[in-house]
Amino acid sequence: MSRTITAPELKDFGDAMLVDIRDSSAFEYGHISGAVNIPQEQVLTAELPRDKKNSDILQGRYHQR
Repeated sequence: MSRTITAPELKDFGDAMLVDIRDSSAFEYGHISGAVNIPQEQVLTAELPRDKKNSDILQGRYHQR
């Protein structure tokens, strides 16, 4: 399931992992505190820590290439 959330709603997700899917240069320029960077082209094959109590939240700008 996917949906858009606002910044204030983000705090309601508690210990969710925030994954920034932008490229590394965009991430280095600025990102949400606590986010991890996994570029969009790597997100399906990346090893993410799994905790059934937590959600994963993807943040970034999606566009067709």
